Amino acid sequence: MPTIPQALSERGLAGAPRTVTTLLERYDERVALSLHETARRRRLTPAPGRGILALDGLRPDVGQAVLWGLRACLAGAVLLARRGLSAPHTA
Repeated sequence: MPTIPQALSERGLAGAPRTVTTLLERYDERVALSLHETARRRRLTPAPGRGILALDGLRPDVGQAVLWGLRACLAGAVLLARRGLSAPHTA
């Protein structure tokens, strides 16, 4: 860890040791969560051809990104949720 701020400095970037530590901790948490979520998704999804998936979209407010969710209907669980753009509505 002590070499990261020095490496950033050599590339012309500022990075205080405390900031680098915080970012590394966040990264470690996300990796751990990702591994946990992958195992959870495998548990919730049945064998191929044995499940019902639903893709839902919700726009909280006009002009905001759409929240997309992929659900395993039989398990009653959200497998994935992401914010993303949608096609403009044309009438």
